[in-house]
Amino acid sequence: MTDGMCWYRVFGYKTDPPDFRPLHVICHLVKDSHGWYQAKFPMLSGDIELDRWLPEEDGIRSELNTWAAWVEVNGGPELGWLMQRVVATAQLFSWPVEPSHSDAVFFSGMLARFLSAATDGVYQIDHQGFFKADGTLLLRETP
Repeated sequence: MTDGMCWYRVFGYKTDPPDFRPLHVICHLVKDSHGWYQAKFPMLSGDIELDRWLPEEDGIRSELNTWAAWVEVNGGPELGWLMQRVVATAQLFSWPVEPSHSDAVFFSGMLARFLSAATDGVYQIDHQGFFKADGTLLLRETP
């Protein structure tokens, strides 16, 4: 956590970017030659700015390796598949949320589950842990 913010991360396995239309939400996509790299969702407490990273972008591969190593150390051999899934991430989504902004926290939980399901991925929430797309806790993060 940085400056009181809670970070959400989705480690997507599929390469196709998710389609937000099923969420029936308003969002603004910022695009470049590789597709969209940022989505902004208006909330009462302020916009959620979700960033989409591809593994070939500067610094992302090392971040994925760091998370994979964390899973390996903290998850044990029974979660080797989770470590491999993090290493094989095809797109990483991340966004910060102020924990006191209840609308953003609620939406972020739903968004993390949606993105995980849409990309056959898993998600992580600071100080909570790693989760399956259906919300099942895989690996608790202890402070």
